Amino acid sequence: MGQLHLDNKVVHHFEVSEEGSRDYVHILDQYFEKVPREGIEKDNFYVYSLSSIVKGKPWFNSVPIRKNKLSSMVKDMCAAGSIDGNKTNHSLRSFGVTTMFKKSVPQKLIQERSGHRSLTALRVYEKSKNEQLLETSRLLCDGDVKDDDRNEDESKDGPKVNPAMFSGCSFSNCTFKLD
Repeated sequence: MGQLHLDNKVVHHFEVSEEGSRDYVHILDQYFEKVPREGIEKDNFYVYSLSSIVKGKPWFNSVPIRKNKLSSMVKDMCAAGSIDGNKTNHSLRSFGVTTMFKKSVPQKLIQERSGHRSLTALRVYEKSKNEQLLETSRLLCDGDVKDDDRNEDESKDGPKVNPAMFSGCSFSNCTFKLD
């Protein structure tokens, strides 16, 4: 219930001119040109389209699309585009957040963009890539040794590992997956 009094989220997005007509700033400019002024003044961002379009006139009316209609739009668009699966508005959010994690966007920026109020909720979307796991394994195997500090024999065979490395160790509630 505390969410009812949240301020609108401000998302900073810069123009990416090399994207041309696919740039989000360009798309929003086009959209706002086609929405009647009164719709914008009433802060109605999602509005219904008109059934017929007249050149030089708005393409939309100022009547806001309500929550129930918005919640079914992604599902309807996916069905119209023959995209299989149960796609929802949340699917778009999930895809966007996961994509940003894959591209190594800092968590703080992802959180600001997605509107997640906690890092715990945000991290649900974070998936480790095999490349990240391999690099982490390499990092942990190497310890403080830098590539330049290895001698020729180590470079060919990889780092030397002490076979007694885990002697005397006790592990509980752990699963090791060695690839």
